[in-house]
Amino acid sequence: MQLLPIINLCTPGNNIDYPLKNIYTTAIKNISKYFPEVEISIASENFWQNLPEICKQAERYNIKLNFGSLLDIESTKNLYKTICKYYSCDSTKFFSPIYVSEIDSFCSLNKLIYVPGIQDLGVFDLSQKLLIKVFPCSCNSAQDFFKLLQGPYPELRQKTNQNRVFFFPEEEKIITQKIYYINTPQDYQNIRCEFIKDPNISIVFKNQAIQIQELVKKLRDNLNKNLKLYATGFKLFDSTCYEELYNLGFDFYATRVFNKINYRINPEEQMVKELEYHLSFING
Repeated sequence: MQLLPIINLCTPGNNIDYPLKNIYTTAIKNISKYFPEVEISIASENFWQNLPEICKQAERYNIKLNFGSLLDIESTKNLYKTICKYYSCDSTKFFSPIYVSEIDSFCSLNKLIYVPGIQDLGVFDLSQKLLIKVFPCSCNSAQDFFKLLQGPYPELRQKTNQNRVFFFPEEEKIITQKIYYINTPQDYQNIRCEFIKDPNISIVFKNQAIQIQELVKKLRDNLNKNLKLYATGFKLFDSTCYEELYNLGFDFYATRVFNKINYRINPEEQMVKELEYHLSFING
């Protein structure tokens, strides 16, 4: 099983006293020493302002860029238009936490590789896919599930919206007119536009509804034999988690890196230490 490192700089206080441009440069430089590719979340702090520099550094250090947290066709088109100015886009992977048909079609037309995230086999036709991301791949409490979704969905990180977020069973506290229950990323995506536009909507997070062993078995039994599976979104990662994912048949695990770096204290040393920690599982 291989690692796909994900840069998603969205932890509050992550970047104090250290310019974001330098964070991306230092991160790409160090990842390139150990891995041939990286995923950059477009939901990262100041991603769009730093995108040209990210592309330039990837060319400099000869590391392949992929992009994640793609949720709508407009962001996808803007991303493609920008990276084409600085970077060779052929076979670049565009990851989504859920399946979006418009992004799928756009990627096919532009020689991009679309990697959708799933939790439910019934969402779309999986038989034509060679790469699928199981997002999130582990069962989490309602609170932990909410924290995971704050990565790709920036509106969930806004304090003005968090007074409309509740955790089951807290319904008695809700005073808004509409309530939606969230078990999976697709549940949230289905009502996302309404939640952003309508302040009278509240959402209630429940424990994640996912049976990872059953899901992987169905994927392996029913789909293309060349299918590659990414596991992502786990709360903690250690040797036990690695062994479980490997035994289930995952080809990659994709995890956020550098989101707990103290940028006041030599970030490069901390990055190297973290990458070597992940490599210790791969190399035994």
